[in-house]
Amino acid sequence: MLSILLLSALSLSLGAYSLPQPTPTAPPIVRVAPALHARATTTVWSSVGCYSDAGSHALTATSLNYAGTDVEYCENWCQTRGFSLAGVRNGNQCACDNAIRNGNGVAAASACSLPCAGDSSETCGGGHYLNVYSARAIASTTTTTTATTTAAPSGSWSSAGCYSDAGSHALTATSLNYGGTDVEYCENWCQMRGFSIAGVRNGNQCACDNAIRNGNGPAAASACSLTCAGDSSEICGGGHYVNVYSFKTGTATTPTSTTMTTTSAPTTTAAPTGASTWSSVGCYTDGASHALTATSVNYGATDVEYCESWCQTRGYSVAGVKNGDQCFCDNAIRNNNAPAPTSSCTLACAGNNNEICGGGHFLNIYQYVATGATSTTTTTSASPSSTGWANLGCRVDSDSRALTGPMQQVSTNTVESCEQFCSSQGYIYAGVEYGSQCFCGNTLANGAGGTTASSDCNMACAGNSAETCGGSYRLNLYSHIGATASATSTTMTSTSSAATSTSSGSSTT
Repeated sequence: MLSILLLSALSLSLGAYSLPQPTPTAPPIVRVAPALHARATTTVWSSVGCYSDAGSHALTATSLNYAGTDVEYCENWCQTRGFSLAGVRNGNQCACDNAIRNGNGVAAASACSLPCAGDSSETCGGGHYLNVYSARAIASTTTTTTATTTAAPSGSWSSAGCYSDAGSHALTATSLNYGGTDVEYCENWCQMRGFSIAGVRNGNQCACDNAIRNGNGPAAASACSLTCAGDSSEICGGGHYVNVYSFKTGTATTPTSTTMTTTSAPTTTAAPTGASTWSSVGCYTDGASHALTATSVNYGATDVEYCESWCQTRGYSVAGVKNGDQCFCDNAIRNNNAPAPTSSCTLACAGNNNEICGGGHFLNIYQYVATGATSTTTTTSASPSSTGWANLGCRVDSDSRALTGPMQQVSTNTVESCEQFCSSQGYIYAGVEYGSQCFCGNTLANGAGGTTASSDCNMACAGNSAETCGGSYRLNLYSHIGATASATSTTMTSTSSAATSTSSGSSTT
């Protein structure tokens, strides 16, 4: 129904895709705060079709590049940020919004033909085209405990067998890709979100639902033959097949894993290495636009150490606990959230009542600091020189990009947040462009990056109007002083964190 309304309400036309937009008119951004508490509904995603994605993009609220992108990852990533539309393009890019914007319209299905970087059996748009998916809420039929419940329901998991998992998946409510996936991790992950069916596929994917959908049925056991990424002694489905497990209540046993920290660290992200420690940053506000936005989890046994470990294994250097049982991760404190009185963070942690895990709208924040590294995760607007970055001036950019590493387009973009994003990814150059865009790299590429008049960089930063963030095809370029980089390493010598899970390091067109 939503797809019909979208198609009938919008007069849309095809166009060419490029970043940044050639005219300095920032697209409207609509954000809805993610719902992180127990839900009475289940979200189901459905395809809206292939859309053009012109110079002014179809989905503009937020986006990321990630080498493990597939349809389910993008849907989940957008949903946890409160958006109802998810779009995949260029094989490894995910974009979110609540409306299709800027006159982009329906395109031929053949225009979306690139396989997804994280699942070659799925299609993730094209160079100038986007596969769009829409979320809708339906009444949930789950009878198990929802994600915010601190006590797991009494019952046990049992195998339902190997099932087909065609283009329209068998389990569609929610899913994730995780390099430490095994059967028990997936069962626990689904149960904590209130689902009674868990499925593992492709070795590293976990999907949840309360029913097997889209006509998928039992398959030969031999069709499920891939070992689990987190435990090679277990089987985690196949390319188009899923090992399905069902939770039944009423027995005295409980799910096999009481703490997810016993699973192996994701192989797709490099955890910080070397002598290090986590230290408290303090109690912070956490408004409708959250302070830490990269990823989050609700878990009934959350405590400070669990959250720190969960964030660290995913490559993030900032962890925050909230509401007793919520854990948030990022590499910067965002959206103008600021220090709050200690008395605002008073809720005991669900997993350890001797510790404090934030409050209703407040976070206890902790930062990972390697020995010899200085803390840079603040909400203050320090000048580039005071944070160890040198201003290299205004530079020319092109469609091929001067900086070809990871990028992000966010409404909170500032010089400091871009520097920190690039540093956390292991890159020595950071460039801000078109107000809301941040690019990273270790070299200036594609013949771009030449100096130009400083007046060419004349757009205010989206997150701080007192700063300049480039212009149309113009970069304000910064270099991390004293840092080194390797073509095969994404770890900075000045810090030990590398959030390679958030980007692919490939060029964005």
